[in-house]
Amino acid sequence: MKSLLKKLWNADFTDYSFPDLKYFWILLSAYIVFEGLTVVQVPKGFMELYSDYINLHPELEMFRHGSLVIAFVYFVGLFWFVQLNERAAAKTIGAKKLRAQVAPHTMAYVLDILVVIFVIYLMQNMIGWMTGRPISLMGLLDLTDPNHPFKSLIDFYNRAIPTYIELPYLLALLLTLILADLPIYAFHYATHKSRFLWYVMHRSHHSAEYLHPFGTGPNFGFTFIFLIPAFLFKLGLSKMFYNEPILDGLLIYNVMLFVSEKFNHSSAFYHVTSSNRYLHFVFRFLGNGSHHVVHHSAREGEEMVNLGNAVFNFWDRIFGTFREPDKTIPPLGLTNQPKLRLNPLRLYFGGVCTIAYEIRHNHPRYWFKIIFGSVFFTPPKTKEYLIESYPEKMWASQ
Repeated sequence: MKSLLKKLWNADFTDYSFPDLKYFWILLSAYIVFEGLTVVQVPKGFMELYSDYINLHPELEMFRHGSLVIAFVYFVGLFWFVQLNERAAAKTIGAKKLRAQVAPHTMAYVLDILVVIFVIYLMQNMIGWMTGRPISLMGLLDLTDPNHPFKSLIDFYNRAIPTYIELPYLLALLLTLILADLPIYAFHYATHKSRFLWYVMHRSHHSAEYLHPFGTGPNFGFTFIFLIPAFLFKLGLSKMFYNEPILDGLLIYNVMLFVSEKFNHSSAFYHVTSSNRYLHFVFRFLGNGSHHVVHHSAREGEEMVNLGNAVFNFWDRIFGTFREPDKTIPPLGLTNQPKLRLNPLRLYFGGVCTIAYEIRHNHPRYWFKIIFGSVFFTPPKTKEYLIESYPEKMWASQ
C-alpha cells in the first residue's frame, strides 16, 4: 500500500495518453443535472422548491415550467460546452495536451468531493451524538422544521436579527446578494494574500493552463468548513430587509450561479463572451464568464482582479480590483506558468505538505509567518511538491 501511494504521489500525468473522454462527459453532465436538480434535498429537491417558489409569488406564474427548462438547458449546455472546449483545444494546444491538463485536475476535484463527503459524515455523527438523534447535516438548512435540533437557537436567531427596512422581495434578494458577496470577496482576496490559505486551499485551482469546465480542480480545497456558515450568513442578511429569511430565493439563485459558474473556467468560451454583446452583458452582470477568466491570468499581478462574482462585480468596482477582459485571452495558470508535476494528489495535498515541511524544518520563530505571513514570504527551509521550475517572467498588460 505504501509503495502504491508513493508511485501515485510521484507519477507525472503529463506523460500519459488519456483516451477520448466524450462519453464520460455525457455521463458526468447528466449526473450533475440529475443530482443537483432532482435528488439533493437541501432542504427540498430543486423541482419541489421551484414549484413552492412560484406558488409564493403568483406574479411569476408564467415561469411555472421553468424548472424543466433549466434542467434541459443545463444538461445540453454542459455537454455542448465541454465539446466546444475540446474541439477548440484540438486546434490550439492539441487533444493530448488538453487531456493531460484536464484529467489530473478532474481527479483533484473528485478527491475534494470525497473529502467533503467524509467530513460531512463525521460531522453528522458528531452532531447526532451531541443531540441524541440521527441527523442530516444539509437538513440543518431547513430552518422551518418544527423538530429542528437547534430550534431554540433558530428562535433566538430570528429575534436577534430585526427587519431594519422591509423591501419588496426582489429588491431584498438583490441587496442580500450584493452584501453577501462582500465576505466572499474578502475571503477570495485573502486566499491570494495569505500563504497558508493560498498553499492549502486555492493554488491548485489556478494551476490549469487551459481552462475546462470539469478540469480546474476545486475552487477552494477543504471549502466544506465554510459552506453552511456562509449560507446561514446570507439568510441572516436577508432577514434584515425582508420579514423572514429568503431561503427559497437564495437556494434557487445558488443553483443558477452553479450553472453559470461552469462558464467561468473555459478557455474556448472566452472569445464568445468577450465578443457577443448579449452574452457579454449576462456574464458581466453575474461577474463571471470572460471576466473571471482574466482572474486566472499567469501574468504577475493580474490574478488580483475580478475577485467577486455578483451583480456587475460590485465589490471589485468599489475596491478598485475590477478589470474588463481584453479581446484576446491572456496566458493562464500559476504566475509565469511554472513547470508542474501534474498529479491529483500533489494538486490537492501539495500545499499542505509544503506548510507541514516548513513547520517541521524551521525554527519556531518562523512559524507565525509560515502560517499567517504573506505569499511573498519564504522561510529559510522550504520544499515544493507541485512546482518543478520557473520559466521567464510574464508582465501584466496595462
